[in-house]
Amino acid sequence: MKKNFLFLKKYLFLTALLCLGIIRSAAQDVAPTVESGWRAELGLFYAGVSYEQRVASRFSLVGHFELFPEWGRMVYGNPNMKFGGLVPAFQLEGRWYYSGVRPGNAGGYLALRSDLAWNNARLFGAAKYDDYHVVSCGLDAGWGYNLSLGKQWTAFSYIGLGLPKWDFYRTPITGRWERGRNWNLVLDLGIGYRL
Repeated sequence: MKKNFLFLKKYLFLTALLCLGIIRSAAQDVAPTVESGWRAELGLFYAGVSYEQRVASRFSLVGHFELFPEWGRMVYGNPNMKFGGLVPAFQLEGRWYYSGVRPGNAGGYLALRSDLAWNNARLFGAAKYDDYHVVSCGLDAGWGYNLSLGKQWTAFSYIGLGLPKWDFYRTPITGRWERGRNWNLVLDLGIGYRL
């Protein structure tokens, strides 16, 4: 378990290092710059808030906090599908606006993002399961587009391909990390309101 945890720390460190390296390499760009700011978001599977921080003219770091519903958990041994609660998730994303930046950070971008879902901290759901799924984390790269719908509103989309996720389970006997077997297709559609 300790070996897997060290691998996870290296994995997240290399993600952050890669994002910063890409951003630093293009810092001399003189195009219109990314605007820093907060945005409330409502996506297909979540609601949340994000903050985009300008790092260079076309590069930014985006932090997301989201709550998404979890379904299909077996609660107290009952095999019926149940609402598992709202799971908090955090994402850190490095973006490069390849098409330039328009007002409201509208335009196409390439992104590298890591995510962490804290399944044990779910809200409004049953607290006891047969197997405790504590944390899941992953890394994906993809393409996104922000479309300005006025002064404050935006529509956004993102499609990406992610590495198999790492999951940590804690049972009454032991704790263990498990790596998923499949690559993840990441799809995100939604609307946002710039605060």
